[in-house]
Amino acid sequence: MLCNGISFAIQILVFLVLGSYADFGTFRPNILIVLSIIAFGIGFGWLGVHKEEDWQIGLGLYIVGLIAYQLCLTYWTAAFPGLARNAKELRDKAQEFEDGQITKDEYDFADSMKRNELSNTAFYIQSVGEIVILAVIVGVMFGVNVNASTAANNWGLSVLIAFATGVWVLLALPWFIMEKRRPGQDPGMNIIVAGFWQLWRAVTQIWQLKQSLFYLIGYFLLGDSLNTTVTVIGTLQNSLVEYNTLQLTYLLIVGIAAQAVGIFSFWHIQKRYRLSTKTMFNAVAIGIILLDGWGMIGIWTQSFGFHHVWEVWVYQTFYGESPKASQSSASSTR
Repeated sequence: MLCNGISFAIQILVFLVLGSYADFGTFRPNILIVLSIIAFGIGFGWLGVHKEEDWQIGLGLYIVGLIAYQLCLTYWTAAFPGLARNAKELRDKAQEFEDGQITKDEYDFADSMKRNELSNTAFYIQSVGEIVILAVIVGVMFGVNVNASTAANNWGLSVLIAFATGVWVLLALPWFIMEKRRPGQDPGMNIIVAGFWQLWRAVTQIWQLKQSLFYLIGYFLLGDSLNTTVTVIGTLQNSLVEYNTLQLTYLLIVGIAAQAVGIFSFWHIQKRYRLSTKTMFNAVAIGIILLDGWGMIGIWTQSFGFHHVWEVWVYQTFYGESPKASQSSASSTR
């Protein structure tokens, strides 16, 4: 928990400086590449850290690796709005709006739906791919015989991270080479200063948009709640299964499969009934509240509230899709 708190605090500072690069100029792909290389180094570095006496190095790798991963994910999803705007379907809608054939609300709805389509499709394909990768990892774990001893289990965790990093490298290289460098907005000033200027402008102007202010406050609190909840449950889960690599991998497979089903279902329900992004986000919010309530019960009783192994299996089965579904809604809202 302390490591996650340190990581999140550092991320806030980094995003204040680098956040504007996601919206302005053509620097976003370069930052994504650099951050990915750092993450690759961290991932392969775990091969040298698997003994008890290396725990301090392990904590450092965990913190830096989590920061690099979250930044990579953010700069990757930051490409979705630009991809949506440049899609042929949306360019046609823009022309129809200019010609007066559709209203601004109709164009905005089409833009929102295209962003949802891109983000949900991307995360769905990612989830399906993860299941295949995790299935291979199970075979690798049996190959290194992780159940033989604690030392073998620790080594298996390092091998698992390194293998996943290798897959990440293979899948990232085509993106780096083929991605089109679409320019962002022109800030009219130094890009680093633009990030702080945006923050100052938001602080001074948001009071005139009280609904937006309430939405942002609620979004921040809900997002923080989700991140904290998932982190706490992950910590409890690791303790309950005693950090057994195979058990953790099996749980992850179940969670990712539920995630894929959830994203697929959410998108098709939204598309079929033409629901807004906010409506879908509200549905996710209800799920998060129920999840937090489940955990809170465990404060007063040992019979329920993430005190048993069966509960983490239920959590992965029914809530595996929540973090990524929320992430899909968030990237669409951007």
